[in-house]
Amino acid sequence: MEDPQRQFDDASDESRQLIEAKLELEHLRRLLMRTATGVCSFQARMEEELKTYRSQRAWKVMLFLRKSYTLAVRRGWAGRWRLVRDLFRFGSESGQSLEEFELSFPDVLNYVPGELFTLPPASDGENRRAGMYASESARPQAGPDVVILPAFDFEFRMQRPQHLALGLAQRGYRVFWISPTRFVPPSSSKFYELAEIHQNLWEVRLRAGSFDIYRDIPQEHLIDEQLAALKELYRDCAVAASCVMVQLPCWRRLALALRQEFGSCVLYDCMDAWEAMPGTGGELKDEGEALAREADCVAASSRRLSEKMNRRGLNPFLIRNGVDFAFFSSASPRGLLAHIPKPVVGYFGALAEWFDFNLVAEIAQLRPIYSFVLIGGFGLEANVKGREVSLLRKLPNVHLLGHKPYWLMPFYLAEFDACLLPFVINEVTQATDPVKLYEYFSQGKPVVATAMSELAELDGMVYIASGAQDFARQLDAALCEPDPELKQRRIKYASESSWAKRVSAMENALAKAFPQVSVVIVTHNSSAYVAPCLESLRRNTAYPRWELIVVDNASVDGTAELVEEAARQHSGIRLMRLDKNLGFAAANNIGLRSAKGDYLIFLNADTIVTPGWMGRLIRHVWRDPTVGMVVPVTNFAGNEACIDVSYADREEMEEFALRLAREKMGLRREAAVGPLFCALIPRQVWEQIGELDERFEVGMFEDDDYSRRILEAGLKIIIAEDCFVHHFGQGAFSKLPAEYYQELFERNRRRFEQKWGTAWMPHRYRDGVSGRNRRYTPESFAGAL
Repeated sequence: MEDPQRQFDDASDESRQLIEAKLELEHLRRLLMRTATGVCSFQARMEEELKTYRSQRAWKVMLFLRKSYTLAVRRGWAGRWRLVRDLFRFGSESGQSLEEFELSFPDVLNYVPGELFTLPPASDGENRRAGMYASESARPQAGPDVVILPAFDFEFRMQRPQHLALGLAQRGYRVFWISPTRFVPPSSSKFYELAEIHQNLWEVRLRAGSFDIYRDIPQEHLIDEQLAALKELYRDCAVAASCVMVQLPCWRRLALALRQEFGSCVLYDCMDAWEAMPGTGGELKDEGEALAREADCVAASSRRLSEKMNRRGLNPFLIRNGVDFAFFSSASPRGLLAHIPKPVVGYFGALAEWFDFNLVAEIAQLRPIYSFVLIGGFGLEANVKGREVSLLRKLPNVHLLGHKPYWLMPFYLAEFDACLLPFVINEVTQATDPVKLYEYFSQGKPVVATAMSELAELDGMVYIASGAQDFARQLDAALCEPDPELKQRRIKYASESSWAKRVSAMENALAKAFPQVSVVIVTHNSSAYVAPCLESLRRNTAYPRWELIVVDNASVDGTAELVEEAARQHSGIRLMRLDKNLGFAAANNIGLRSAKGDYLIFLNADTIVTPGWMGRLIRHVWRDPTVGMVVPVTNFAGNEACIDVSYADREEMEEFALRLAREKMGLRREAAVGPLFCALIPRQVWEQIGELDERFEVGMFEDDDYSRRILEAGLKIIIAEDCFVHHFGQGAFSKLPAEYYQELFERNRRRFEQKWGTAWMPHRYRDGVSGRNRRYTPESFAGAL
């Protein structure tokens, strides 16, 4: 049997082939999104702008002046004579004579190099550059890293997964798209390869075995290979907080393994009734139900899917499909269908089992004066017989154009007079929110569709039909639509359903998947330190769900006013002003009583946090529930948390921290005391152990005391070797007179020893560390902040 796709190609006539020879971009993958889309949008916008300008009086005046100059200066006496003659005819023929002097603009598509429209395999050098860029982009980030376990490769037919990935990347997230079909050979020394798709978006090819994502559930050894490769990706790219977005249930076990290993949050984006999809294996249903139950967050693309999950008590986010509204709405006709008689009834999308070939054939026979244009090839989901295709090919008013690049769709749509959604009604289509409906609506096109459940809410904007006779009648009505307001309603509906809005909704769902973190900072006359500290939190905290509580201990140097100004600019900051200085322990307790977080972080005002700091601290607690407190390494501390450093400014410090994160990923050491300059405690530990002991007044020894209480409860205190936080050191205590400081130290030491009935053991540095790091001032970092 002849290949159906070849049959489609053969059906194209010479006139369309001539136009598409310059436009066909079959192999334009990454550059399709980055170059061709922009070029075409520019061209369409320019044509619309020129059309507007040419209708204006000022443009006609300009053309008249251009004509006058050309005739008077460049065409000699013959031109001057013509100019005089035309001036006497002004108001009659002169307007028409301006067309000769109209400005012409080159077609930008004729100047795009053909090499841009091919994508050869990435070379080793390109892979290295992509990897270096991904690694360097670890600072700063807009949010957590997103690892997508997809339903297909990125260059497959453009739809929801790619739009969401691109949208997140454009907002500053690093997005890693794991290829389900391309792999690094087992003999390679590389665990993975990166190929850049778009800024902040990479395809990742793993050194792992292949499997059929629509039929198979990967075995344990395959998951081990995938996890080993991703572990190296996490290391090289200094991944901290991360979200695994799962788009197909077969990835469930890998997603859960990433959560176990890295504390990654798992978001299941359920966009189809996969268990009912043709060609999927029986195990997929069980995996899908388990994934929806075990994921940290579930998004559903249709109301039917959402209601199905609600009945199981899963409370998903309803995030419908959408449209690249600016891209689709701005296109104008380009003559791609000029050879086809009007009216044109069009469809673009996959020609798969859910497409009702018989229905379309019947409609075409009932309305022979309508031209039916079908654009699309066979999706990987298709199971279409040649018989079904030949049924349509025999009809003279049906035009099968085959697959076309995504960027051409708006231009084809501009030439449709009405659009079709001729889907078979079954479990798959009843759970589908059709992307192409939003795309059709972006140009206000009338749409005739079968009775899909998701279309019931569209309030008369779409024509619903049942059977060929009814479909034909509804097409008649659509093509003679009397109400021009319907077009504007559709366009408005599409504009309010943009992918940008869907990405915002997905951002919200993604953030909700993460446990909340509360950071408490106690300040007292800390004006020199608090601004750099707050700026570092804003810049380097990519973790998506956290709040900041600043408790000010009666500062008189403008500290509270600086925090108030920051709170006005960032809604996640709360300031609590105390009338008198209650000391470090009491102020922290006040702040933590109002904290909402699942994790609580003590943070001194004289610190500067580094990229990924919060996610790294949480990861250590996530992996080991026996950890009661985790602290980072630093340049200034009195115990093993202190390490030797050699940076001069913020930029060098952040690079040092990222290098440490890569080299020491996942490493930790146990400690007897966790210094509270920066310490994370799970809420359940705080509730179990209780508040800081306020008998230690201004400060000192409350961290020794609290650490002892954690250890007494059978929990561990660990130092995260892969997380660095800069500490200026003694931001508050340095202001105390030396005699008072020593007196306070001795008084609190005695209180500690009396409470625990044992002598206090002085802290020690780790072996090989002197503790004599350079002392820094906020001013030395000010230029970079």
